[in-house]
Amino acid sequence: MPQNRKITTPNNLTRREWVRSFDVGHARKNGNHMVYDVTSVLFPAGFPEAGTRLTTVKRFSEFQKLYHSLLQIHQVSQHISCKVFELW
Repeated sequence: MPQNRKITTPNNLTRREWVRSFDVGHARKNGNHMVYDVTSVLFPAGFPEAGTRLTTVKRFSEFQKLYHSLLQIHQVSQHISCKVFELW
C-alpha cells in the first residue's frame, strides 16, 4: 500500500525557477466548431516530481481572442522586442 507523502518546495522560488510547458494537439470537430486539447505542465526547476499536468479543451475562437490580445499588448508595450507569431 503506497504511503501518502507531502511534497514541499522552497518558498523563495522566483518566476524563472519554474518550468512551464504547453502542448496543443488533437484537433477535432465538435458540432460546428474545431476544438483542441491544450495540456499545461508546471513544476519547480530541479523538482519535477512536484509537477502538475492539466488538460483542457479550447475552441479555435479562444485562440483567436488570445492572439488579438497579444497583438494589442505587443503594440502598446514599446519595450517588448519580440516578434508576434502569425496565427494563420
